[in-house]
Amino acid sequence: MNVGARGKATLVVIEYGGSWPSWLEPGCTRNGNMAVVAQHYEGHPSELLTQVANRISRLENGGWDLQRVVLVSNGRVDHDAETSRGVLCRGLMARLEKLGRGQLILTYGTTDDRRVERGLVRWVRTLEVDRTTPRIQIGLRTPPTRRARVALVKSA
Repeated sequence: MNVGARGKATLVVIEYGGSWPSWLEPGCTRNGNMAVVAQHYEGHPSELLTQVANRISRLENGGWDLQRVVLVSNGRVDHDAETSRGVLCRGLMARLEKLGRGQLILTYGTTDDRRVERGLVRWVRTLEVDRTTPRIQIGLRTPPTRRARVALVKSA
């Protein structure tokens, strides 16, 4: 991210072990510049949440207008991973609620485990129900390879 510039920003949050989403171009986007918080070690959910909150504060203090947050799942579906993801989703949503608008996109890297997608869909639905600000968009973005496989299966 260009430190001297100000304007619209996208924040990409990558859980420990997650991979960069293939559909997202690194660096500048049509929505402005991009900042990344990648968890480099497996830790308590509050640690990543704290890192994200600190980055958002620095962006806002630097004059950035946070427009979009992309949360990249690491693909784990065990209870601890789902609990951690829930804490993170709710924290990100609370921050967007405080801003009064924005976009939260949940996604994952490459995996054939359909439980990952189902879990993220559950979080999208939960956050939509809990949302108090209609100016916040919440959605799921599947990897292009997943969309291609689904299209092939449906057309067969």
